Amino acid sequence: MRTRFWILLLLLVLVPSWGRADITEITGQRLAAGSPTGVDSKTFAYPGNTVSGHLLVLCYAGWQAAVMPASTTITDTQGNTWTKVETHDGSRTRYGIAYTVTTSNAANTVTINPEGALAYISAAITEFAGQNSPVQDVIGTPAIGTSTSPSMTLTTGTTSALMVGVMTDNGTVNTNIVSGSGWTTIGEIEDGATVERLSCQTKTATTASSYTVNWTITSALWGVHAVSFIPATTSPPTAIPRRRPIYQ
Repeated sequence: MRTRFWILLLLLVLVPSWGRADITEITGQRLAAGSPTGVDSKTFAYPGNTVSGHLLVLCYAGWQAAVMPASTTITDTQGNTWTKVETHDGSRTRYGIAYTVTTSNAANTVTINPEGALAYISAAITEFAGQNSPVQDVIGTPAIGTSTSPSMTLTTGTTSALMVGVMTDNGTVNTNIVSGSGWTTIGEIEDGATVERLSCQTKTATTASSYTVNWTITSALWGVHAVSFIPATTSPPTAIPRRRPIYQ
């Protein structure tokens, strides 16, 4: 009995707890770019092949000189169906976060097509492993403002949830965009003189709680939005039945 006690204690120390695993970003799959002129659509190619079952995330913004785009169409070369969490800044920019679970171990190029006239399009993309299905946890309430501190609150009910935030502003100069404390920058487009400014950032929730999704910028009209994703559930190993000793 004493031996079994010490074995169980050792397992508790050495083996990770069962429950939620972290969603992990795939190294080398980030890309951030923008169009320096108005275009009908813009493509963004993942640097490497995506892996079937992985979560693909896209932060995007489209600005039009004449009128705000009514909607945005997002497709890719693998034929995946993208879900959009989209809003606008009350002016001429439509922005959001889109995601899909890839079905192929292959190259993939995403196309963003804002409805209407030519648009300045910026986006940041990346790939994650370890999400659950359905992948979406919660969607935050978007916010707009004109201060130097774009922010909103995202409340997740899941420990280890992956939180993704997007920010765009109508600044027309090349100034820094600083992600909030504890947030990881996936991609940034800072030169507002030639492209639509954009920032995409992520953070893993340490507890089921409310989190501030925030940045620091030079004062301009800005818009922010955020969503979180559920990590996959891990299961304990299957117990092996203990056989009773046979005495002859």
